Amino acid sequence: MTYIPRVTQQAPQTEPQIPPQHPLNQQPTPTQNPLFSLHHPSKILITLSVTFLAIISPLSGHMNLPALSAISVDLHMSMSLTNLTITVYTFVSGLTPSLIAPFSDSYGQRPVYLFSLALCALSNIGLALQSSFPALISLLCVQAAGAGVTISLRSAVVADMIAIAERGKYIGYAALGLTLGPALTPMLGGIMTEYHG
Repeated sequence: MTYIPRVTQQAPQTEPQIPPQHPLNQQPTPTQNPLFSLHHPSKILITLSVTFLAIISPLSGHMNLPALSAISVDLHMSMSLTNLTITVYTFVSGLTPSLIAPFSDSYGQRPVYLFSLALCALSNIGLALQSSFPALISLLCVQAAGAGVTISLRSAVVADMIAIAERGKYIGYAALGLTLGPALTPMLGGIMTEYHG
C-alpha cells in the first residue's frame, strides 16, 4: 500500500496595494509646485547660481591657507594661534547651517540668502581693516556663520525646484561648488599672497 500525500492548494500571494490617497502614492505635479514647470535652461541657471554661492564657504575658509605665515608675521602671532583661525572657521561654518538654515522654511530661501551674504560682505570688510587677533577671530566667526549657510541652502533650492525623477543630475551640478572650491581657492590665495602680500 503506497502513501499518496495530499496536495493542498495555497492561495496566490499578492503584494499589498497602496491606496491612491496614501502619501507614498502621491507625486507632486507642476500644478502643485510651479517650480517644477521651469524650463531646463532656467533650472540649470538657478542651480549654477546656488553652486556659485556655495563656493563662498570654501573660498573664505581655504583661501588664507597659503597666507598663514604672512598673517602670523603681520599680526605678531604665533603659528599655533594663526592655525586656530582655521579651526574656528571650520567649526562655526559647520555649526551655523543647522541654526540659520531652518529659517528658510518659515521665511523662504531668498531672505536667508540675503542675510547670510550680508554677513559675509560686512565681515570681509571688517577683516580687511582689522589688526588684532581678537578682532580676527570674531570676524571670522561672523564670516563663517554667513558662508556656511549657503551650502545647506544649495541642497534646499535643488530639492524645491527639481522633481524627484530628474533630481540626480542637478544635485551633481550643485555639488561643483563643494568639490571645486577647496581645490581652487588655495591656489588663488597663493597667487594673491605672492603678488599682493
